[in-house]
Amino acid sequence: WTGWLPPQAAASRDSLERCAAIQAEALAKGPPPDVLLASSWGAAVALKLLADRAWTGPALLLCPGHRKLLGADDAEALVDAVAALPRKTLRHVKLLHGAADAVVPIADSRELARRARVPLVELPGGTHGLGAATADGTVAREALSVLAARHERTGAA
Repeated sequence: WTGWLPPQAAASRDSLERCAAIQAEALAKGPPPDVLLASSWGAAVALKLLADRAWTGPALLLCPGHRKLLGADDAEALVDAVAALPRKTLRHVKLLHGAADAVVPIADSRELARRARVPLVELPGGTHGLGAATADGTVAREALSVLAARHERTGAA
């Protein structure tokens, strides 16, 4: 990530780097969470943690805001880095996005899912906050499915 950036893009990149560093430090201190669940900007931070290999465990990313909040070049570099991760890391990653999200376009998650080869669950009528999907248990079920898939593959109890 080099070159000149508009002020808001530079600030977003700096914020992403700082947020990811704080979270990476917390993850390193442990104990690690069973599943990394993050939404919007937090999901962009989770993508950075994955790209930096600071987190390799199960992750459920809700309406990731990487393209909405980062400069185009930074967002592209982040997607490239995630897409280049080993399959053993990406098989524990899932995206969840509301089809009626007016904040972060669902097309961003579709592109990320396609390029990184990770599943995307599209929620018809779901908005950016995913309130209904949280209330009806969809988010919890998807988080448990990511965790269960990891345990099935590793044989962990």
